Amino acid sequence: MHHVRLSSLSGSAPAGTPVFPGLEPATAWRELEYLALSAGTRCEIAAAADCEVGYLLLEGAVALTGPELETQIEGPAVLLCGVGWQHTLANAGKTPARLLRLSAELQGGTPAARAFLAESVDPAQLKWRPSIHGGIGQIATRHIWGLEDFCSPWAFLDHAVLAPRSSLGYHYHHALEECFVVLGGQGYLTL
Repeated sequence: MHHVRLSSLSGSAPAGTPVFPGLEPATAWRELEYLALSAGTRCEIAAAADCEVGYLLLEGAVALTGPELETQIEGPAVLLCGVGWQHTLANAGKTPARLLRLSAELQGGTPAARAFLAESVDPAQLKWRPSIHGGIGQIATRHIWGLEDFCSPWAFLDHAVLAPRSSLGYHYHHALEECFVVLGGQGYLTL
C-alpha cells in the first residue's frame, strides 16, 4: 500500500508531478499525476493511442477542449477522455485548479469510439445505506461510471462518504488495484 497527502504535492502545466514516483503498477494503470493550473494557465495533453485518460478535478474550474468538444466544469468533478485524444486543459477560473490525471493502458483490440464523459462529484446524488462488506454504520455511495463506460480495464469510479464512526469491512478484489482519494475528513485504511 502506498499513500501520499495531496497537500504535499506540487506540479504545474504542462508537466504533471507523479503521485507515486517509481511505482510500477501491477495492472493496466500507467500513471497517476498531480496537476496544478494557475489562473490563465493552459496545457496541451498529447494522449497516447494505447491509453485511456481520466481526471479528478479536486478544486477550481477547467475548460477542456478536444475533438469537436469544448466543456467547462467546476470541481470536484471527474472527466474521462477518449482514447488517443489530443486535448487542452485550461484554468477557467480566478483561483488555481488542482487535478489528478490517471492513464490506463488498453488491453488489446481496438477500442470502441465513445463520447467524452464529465460528472460533478455531488454529495446530493449519494444514497445512504448500511455499510458494506461487513462494516459498521452507514455509507453513502454513487456509482459514477462502470465497466461499460471504459475502453481500458478500468472497472469502476465511485463516490462514497462514510458516516462518522462507520467502516467498510475487509474484502478482496482479484486482479484489481484500487485507489482512494480522500477529499475530506480522516480515517484509517487497513491492508
